[in-house]
Amino acid sequence: MRLVEFKEVDKKNVALKESRIQHAEDLIFWEGSKGAIRAIEQLQSLSKSTQSLTIKWDGSPAVVFGRNPNGEFIFTDKSGFVAKGYDGRATNPEDLKSAIMGRGKDPSKKKSQSQYASKMASVFNTMAEAVPENFQGYFVGDMLYFATPKKSGNSLVFKPNVVQYNVDANSEIGQKIANSKVGVVVHHTLTEDGKILPIKDLDMVQGSVLAIPPTTINKKQPIQVKGLDQLKSLVNNSGADIDKLLNKNKIAQMKLTDLPNILYTYTNSKVDTGLKDWEMIF
Repeated sequence: MRLVEFKEVDKKNVALKESRIQHAEDLIFWEGSKGAIRAIEQLQSLSKSTQSLTIKWDGSPAVVFGRNPNGEFIFTDKSGFVAKGYDGRATNPEDLKSAIMGRGKDPSKKKSQSQYASKMASVFNTMAEAVPENFQGYFVGDMLYFATPKKSGNSLVFKPNVVQYNVDANSEIGQKIANSKVGVVVHHTLTEDGKILPIKDLDMVQGSVLAIPPTTINKKQPIQVKGLDQLKSLVNNSGADIDKLLNKNKIAQMKLTDLPNILYTYTNSKVDTGLKDWEMIF
C-alpha cells in the first residue's frame, strides 16, 4: 500500500510538489502494533515469493532540471528552485556552485557545503547535454549517483542516501547504469506556470544520464529477509504497550495530540546516527 503526502511551496506562482511514500518501518506510528505486524507479514511473503516485484528507488538530493521559456538549461536542487532571497535557478555550473555556497553561515558546515556544491556543479554540463534543446519545462526528481557506480563482485554499488543499492551488473538495468555517468530518478515534470504533469517519456533524456521512474519491475527473484520471525515475536510481546503509548485518548489526556508524528520525526532523524543513546523526547 502506498501512502502519499503532497507538500506545496510557492515561488512567483510556481508550485513545486513532493510526494512521500511511507516506508514499512513507519507504519507502526500510524497503525500501532497492527501496522508493524502487517509490514512484517508483507516482508515475509516477499521472502517466499518468486513473482515479479516493484522496486522503489530513493535518491538524494532532490533536484530540478530542464529548460526555461528562453531555452536556457537550468539545474539546481529543490531549495534553489524555490529560493526567494536569491536566484537559485542556475544556468551554468559556476552560478550553481556560488548559489549553494551562499546559503547558511555556519562555519562548521562550510566543508560539507563546499563538497556538495562542487558535486552538483560537476554534473551540470552532463545534465545539460542530456535534455533536448526543444524541450521546455522541468524534471523533478532525486539524484541516484554523480559518477558511474563502482563494481563489487557482480554488482554495481551506489548509496545516494541511507539505502545502498547492489544492482546485478549483467541485468538490463545494470547495463544501463554501467553505461551512464549520472543517475537520476524522476518523479514528475513541471511546467513553467507550476502545473504538475506525469512522466510521459524519459527516453528523451539522452547522453550519459540515466533517468528512471520512481518504481521499476524486478524480474522473478526471491528476496532474502532475515530476522523477521524474531521481530514479529517482539512486536507481539510488546503490542499492548505499543498501542497504549499511541492510544489517541491517552495522547489527548497528555495534550500530545501529535505524538505519532513526533516519534516518526525523531526516529527518522536518527537514521544516520542510530539509536544507541536514547534521548528523552517527552
